Amino acid sequence: MEAAAIATGDENLLRAGQRSIADDAECVAVDVKSLDSMVALANQIQPDLTVVGPELPLLLGVVDEFKRRGWRAFGPTRAAAQLETSKVLPRNSYNATTFRRRIMRSATLPTRLREALPHFHTPIV
Repeated sequence: MEAAAIATGDENLLRAGQRSIADDAECVAVDVKSLDSMVALANQIQPDLTVVGPELPLLLGVVDEFKRRGWRAFGPTRAAAQLETSKVLPRNSYNATTFRRRIMRSATLPTRLREALPHFHTPIV
């Protein structure tokens, strides 16, 4: 590889140990909260391979979008990234199986919380 481009939304990630990533690669800022921004940057620099991380770009589906465009990308798909980043998704899957474990419910509204409480005994975490 002759050159590397590192796109990050966090300047603190550009330093690792005593050496800077910038010593070995071109560092380019990108809004990792915007799939369009990441696609535009990749379209501009035309990387041979994109290694995607951290979690937010993966959850936005950047690997799926890059592959849809025929670009080489390394990282989990959006669906697979949900397993890594969500505690609720895998537990909901467990609830649907015969896998024995403690009961888990997710509630984002007070009414849902009140509905879920009768299913539990103390201590509740």
